[in-house]
Amino acid sequence: MRERNRTAPGGRLTVAWRFGVLGALLVLAAGASLLAGRAMSPGVVGEVLGGGGDALERHVLFQLRLPRMLVSLGAGACLGVAGLVLQSALRNPLAGPEVTGVTPGAVLGAVTATGLGLAGWQSPFAVVVAACAGGCAGAGLLWLLTGRGGGDPERTAVHGVLVSAVLGGLTAMVLLVAPGELGSVVQWLVGSTEAGV
Repeated sequence: MRERNRTAPGGRLTVAWRFGVLGALLVLAAGASLLAGRAMSPGVVGEVLGGGGDALERHVLFQLRLPRMLVSLGAGACLGVAGLVLQSALRNPLAGPEVTGVTPGAVLGAVTATGLGLAGWQSPFAVVVAACAGGCAGAGLLWLLTGRGGGDPERTAVHGVLVSAVLGGLTAMVLLVAPGELGSVVQWLVGSTEAGV
């Protein structure tokens, strides 16, 4: 008991130090996102943040760069939470959206809907709906395959990798069948917060 009490403050200090380092890295990444770009130099960004700059520079910083940074931070946080939830639910530290059929299913749904003309850049909501349906279908397929295994973490991980590989192969087939129509989907598959300035 005494030994635990002696080590507890050190443990708390280590956790606080780690969170401090992560917070500092987050601030640095956010700052780099605001400063990086072709249209404005870091000095101009500092001037705009100080209340100066012309209308175009203020528009670039506050209407393009700042929303892009916030979306990136929000998306990263959501992906982290998704991985944590899956790891906790499946009791497997290897579990994640990309190896449980969720991400490959979402990609297959979006690509297929775009290839069939049901969704596209003109209708982003339809792409989101198709991606959500595909993700649920991929997770459902994994659940069907592992449902009889009593929730065994190792079995779930193996079947998850297999389901993800099959769905990834189907996505590649769809892309090969209609390369002209789906060439623009590649950027969506990789992910981007495109603003370019």
